[in-house]
Amino acid sequence: MDSATLEKRLDAVVVGLECGPSSDQTAAWVSELLINQLARLYPRLCIYGDDAMATVLRQLATQINPAVELVEDPARATTVVSAASTPPQGGLQAGASGWSAFVGCAIPTASRAGPPNPFGAGAAAALAASAIFRRVLLADNTAWAPVHLNLLAFEAPSGPSDDDLRPLEVGRLLIAGVGAVGNAALWVLGRHPGLSGRAIIVDPEDVELSNLQRYVLTDDTDVGRAKIDLGARALAGTALTIEQIKGRLGEVHIPEDVQNTLVTVDNVAGRRTAQALLPRLVVSGWTSDSGLGASWHDFRADAACLSCIYQPSGPAPSQTEIVARELGLAPERAAVLWITGEGVNARDVETMAKHLRADRAELTPWIGKPLRQAYTKLVCGATAISIGEDGRVEAVPLVHQSVLAGVLAAAELVKRLDLTLLGRLPPHNLIAWHDVTRAPPKVWMQRRATVAGCICSDMDYREAFRDKWRPHSA
Repeated sequence: MDSATLEKRLDAVVVGLECGPSSDQTAAWVSELLINQLARLYPRLCIYGDDAMATVLRQLATQINPAVELVEDPARATTVVSAASTPPQGGLQAGASGWSAFVGCAIPTASRAGPPNPFGAGAAAALAASAIFRRVLLADNTAWAPVHLNLLAFEAPSGPSDDDLRPLEVGRLLIAGVGAVGNAALWVLGRHPGLSGRAIIVDPEDVELSNLQRYVLTDDTDVGRAKIDLGARALAGTALTIEQIKGRLGEVHIPEDVQNTLVTVDNVAGRRTAQALLPRLVVSGWTSDSGLGASWHDFRADAACLSCIYQPSGPAPSQTEIVARELGLAPERAAVLWITGEGVNARDVETMAKHLRADRAELTPWIGKPLRQAYTKLVCGATAISIGEDGRVEAVPLVHQSVLAGVLAAAELVKRLDLTLLGRLPPHNLIAWHDVTRAPPKVWMQRRATVAGCICSDMDYREAFRDKWRPHSA
């Protein structure tokens, strides 16, 4: 779909949300995260229902996108979703009960009777945003099909989930990455009323305008703010003690007493570094071109650690070879720029523009800047560049794709640290939805075994892990 087609399709859409009452915490969370996502893509919204909640949500939408058009007449809505108790005529209903999320044409009232839980509510909001996207932009007539997902067992719940969200001590928790997936994870964790412990938030970057497309902790005023500040702000309502470190995982000092890690960085090196720190538990959330997922890992002999999932299976190109291939530079030139930190010159920019099929003028600002920075921004999709009409495809994760990955990762962290839940959890260590342009999967969970040659099978690493976490350790 080219930009003109996308603009035309969106211009014909008015997404209506019948918000739940502010007195219903779960409905309020579903409504809030739904508008948070919808306002980042759709130019026209109609927010109605409970007057107090609708006022709050209209303000949120305009803070995210000051140019959003707020339509007053619900009759003008071309697509309708409801977080209220009554299903909309011909529309979608979204709700949650405890750890269970429900999306479909009509949700049984009994299914909404469980205690408030931001994880179930967050999953319902992401699934509803996904269904709207598939219905509006992919013309998927199956998008309104019911989806019932229990985040404890990952199967269709038969009724309300009656598990209260208990107070939880997370110990010394490293939060690595405050990108799109990390934003969503922090959104739900910040609404867990009983979190306590020490959280160390690590990220090297500041918010850029292009991030607002899928960063649910941001509004239009956050451009230029350090991402670690977003994380601290999101967790301000918890009892967590917050420490912020602005830097890249692997390049900054991380306290040795970190017990648990939530990693949402968008690169393999960062994920492997997170596991090499030898936390008791590491939980990862991720998106791919078309999928999303979360996984949890420790150093048990029969289950994959996080590094296992990214263990090379054969010879692989070096980092500079990858950069050269992606940007069209000669390998020797890419190696020099990458290693020395020398800024790219005008000839480099001309070569890169030709390879990327971009307007040279759009890449001119990168002259004199380090290749590492140019590669991260251009190839990872953080900088908007024009592309030719020759079939080249650019993939950028969708907001609901990142949101669901973050919700799943945060839920796994909380579940695995809650000793009252551990005995009820499935043994699988990977949750995945491999193609978000299609209906949610029937089977979400997979089990990954250890991989030969990984650090978790190295006796030195295993001995270091045992020494670090033997019973008498602090």
